[in-house]
Amino acid sequence: GDGTEHCPNGDIYQGQFAEDVRHGRGVYKFWDSASEQHVLEYRGEFAADEPHGRGTLTSASGQVVYSGEWRQGVPADAQQQQHTQQAVPE
Repeated sequence: GDGTEHCPNGDIYQGQFAEDVRHGRGVYKFWDSASEQHVLEYRGEFAADEPHGRGTLTSASGQVVYSGEWRQGVPADAQQQQHTQQAVPE
């Protein structure tokens, strides 16, 4: 079902849950204790408690940091780049 989770570190999640984990569509706001504000916001799909599927990460000023596919909490482009780098012999 839908709900809100207030994390001990100040992060907030609002969205869908399945079996007590973030799963489905939701919004996750990342808290920065140094500036005492939410500095990043992920809006999109979750699976097994992590951003997974289509989603957008934006800064507090509204600038898009990344928009596209996510896999297990990481932008899919970054994963592809990492796999490519590992496949290149040194």
